[in-house]
Amino acid sequence: MTVGSAVLLIFDTPRPHQGMHEYSLTSYTQLASVRNALSRNPSVTKTDWEYVEIFYSRTSAGDMGTVAMFNNSSTEKDANLHFVICNGEKNGAIQTSDRWRNQYRCLQGDNWYGSRKTIRICVIGHPIRALPSDTQIKRAEDLVETLCKEYGIPKVNVSYPQGWN
Repeated sequence: MTVGSAVLLIFDTPRPHQGMHEYSLTSYTQLASVRNALSRNPSVTKTDWEYVEIFYSRTSAGDMGTVAMFNNSSTEKDANLHFVICNGEKNGAIQTSDRWRNQYRCLQGDNWYGSRKTIRICVIGHPIRALPSDTQIKRAEDLVETLCKEYGIPKVNVSYPQGWN
């Protein structure tokens, strides 16, 4: 290892006092690739998606199960979204829903009345009490970029929550 590489690793290692909002290239590169999150059941035909919506879970922590529970879904399989970007110990991990793997559209109602051709991405966090970490933001941006390329979705058809960086 060169001296330069060692110095980069030392300065890139997140320290406990830095908090959740710090971005670490080392921890980011250890996450599964965004492309892995896009996998779907092989027998399922690709859907003609036109929009991407990113929204907050409005919780300070959690994962797919937490989001399902807070949205009155009986199981994670019933979650009305396609992806969840976690925080905390799973910071930046992208969880894929059954709805995505089977290319099912989200259902209108309960707090959402968007287009049925919308890919919904939930970022664990709250716009006031628990802002997303830098890693979550970067993962969301990478996921959106990959989805837009894969499905031919124009960037103007991507909506972000109020106050998104």
